[in-house]
Amino acid sequence: MHVPRCGIVGSVQAYRVSDCYRHAAILCMPTHIEPFGIVFVEEVMLHGVAVAAPRLGAMPDYIEDRVSKVLFNPDNIDDIANALCYLLDNPHNPQEIGDRGFRSVHGNYDWDAVGQWLRAEIAPCLPD
Repeated sequence: MHVPRCGIVGSVQAYRVSDCYRHAAILCMPTHIEPFGIVFVEEVMLHGVAVAAPRLGAMPDYIEDRVSKVLFNPDNIDDIANALCYLLDNPHNPQEIGDRGFRSVHGNYDWDAVGQWLRAEIAPCLPD
């Protein structure tokens, strides 16, 4: 079935991933096995792409539903469709949600921020 301006990318070579995100408005990854959702943090949100993500693992911990991403139940096809329709039916929403997603991870999940967090957690355990 052909849907205008919609594509399933499938497997992509590593060097093409950033290019795909730069051309995307929305990413939906209806996985059942993603414990943290690093793809949403490392790539998609840092590129400002709106995300429809499963409500599982750590995603609800760092995603504000309909603020920085749209969450759905991965076992419910209607819920997935509703999440995508929410983004598609409101043309300003994907860009705004993508921008808020970018702001929510920028400075919080980059290597400097993670390194500082790890240092603060580990340093008290080290001998003087």
